[in-house]
Amino acid sequence: MIYRYTPITDEYTTYRIAFPYDESGAAQGQIIAAIDGIEYAYVPDDAVLPEQPGQITLVPVTDADLPIIKENSPQYRLINKRVVERLREQFSADDEFKLNRIATGHLLGRYTPTADEMAEIEAFDAAAIEARDWGRVEKAKIGL
Repeated sequence: MIYRYTPITDEYTTYRIAFPYDESGAAQGQIIAAIDGIEYAYVPDDAVLPEQPGQITLVPVTDADLPIIKENSPQYRLINKRVVERLREQFSADDEFKLNRIATGHLLGRYTPTADEMAEIEAFDAAAIEARDWGRVEKAKIGL
């Protein structure tokens, strides 16, 4: 679940969400974005939120909030970057452009790929699927 709230600062401290902790003492959840003074925090659905500071009101976000959260989440951007890096470990951007041109020409009936080109397209596709699947798993870990 993703919550939004406004951190409150008084003369002594800044009040923020109180995250639950697991048995090892690790926090279950994290701040995933801050937009115009509002913080967005992810807490796993199976975690039980502790009592919050009286100054904090947690509001569950709706699906309508997700695009702006994704746009402003450093974790989300980093995952997207790492998806591309995983793909670039095997294929350069030039390789990707070349394979896309071949595949597009084939789909339009304007080009017949060789067996080697088809094998390369299939290898690229498998690598792209693996990278995207990895990214989806990582994004799910932060509720996105």
